[in-house]
Amino acid sequence: MPIVTRLPDEEAAFMDRLRALRLQRPPGFHVTDAIWCNIAATVKPALAAAGVEVRYSDATILRFAEGVMWEKALIKGDWHQQRQVASPEDESLGTFDAVLPRTWFPIEAKTTKRSTLADLPDSTLTQLGEYAARLMLWREREDGKAVTTWEGRIRTLHKDGDCGKNKCPEHGYPEEVKRRLNPESNRQKQCCPVCEGWLTSDRQPEVRFHKIVWTRDELLSLHKLLTWRLAELKADREAYKVSLSLPDWKWGYPQTECAGCEVQELIGCQGSENIDEMEAEMTGSIFELERETV
Repeated sequence: MPIVTRLPDEEAAFMDRLRALRLQRPPGFHVTDAIWCNIAATVKPALAAAGVEVRYSDATILRFAEGVMWEKALIKGDWHQQRQVASPEDESLGTFDAVLPRTWFPIEAKTTKRSTLADLPDSTLTQLGEYAARLMLWREREDGKAVTTWEGRIRTLHKDGDCGKNKCPEHGYPEEVKRRLNPESNRQKQCCPVCEGWLTSDRQPEVRFHKIVWTRDELLSLHKLLTWRLAELKADREAYKVSLSLPDWKWGYPQTECAGCEVQELIGCQGSENIDEMEAEMTGSIFELERETV
């Protein structure tokens, strides 16, 4: 019989290498800084400059590694993988996964536990839209003429498929569920209203590819908004260096971000508990300014 021995020291060394990879990021401002929580985006550079290590959990690191692996598979064969495009207004960077062959349409690859039946996340559409806007503006400068529309692609691996939604193998997801007696169990069981076959469910991984088309005006409006946000972020970072006072929450997705935030405890942020209150207080100020930029 072979002797099997677990190697915890090698496991720890492997996780440390993954953490180092996760923390590799060029300095400066990035597109995602204007999409995800502005408070975290404000304080992270200051924490790094002070030598404070942001400790990511093992689960976060492994999800990151899994995402990197699948993203490479989803864009294999496409052009200009992992390229950066700068904003014409500032020095902020956007790192897109690839561009569609023979075009300058960006591709964003994602892995998620969201259902295939869910809408595309607003954060993903915003991120891809800003990459599309920057590539569109670069292409217009190269060609010397404006376009009317621009495209992008989102390629998603849904790790849990439709998350166990009941469906008919032949007719798909029923709008109305029907029940009939299952002779094997002598109980009522869900069935297809068309063929009366039993509904089944699973969580098998699936991929979904989407094409998104924007008008030029839509992309210019989005680019203007994110440019304004990055200018706000730049001012907040400078102010934080002096006062160490957290800025107001201005953008982000607290319902999903706060629960897994790596810096919340380090900086004493109260997170999503007071977001509704802060939003109410800022109505008529920061949100109106943001709307004025669109």
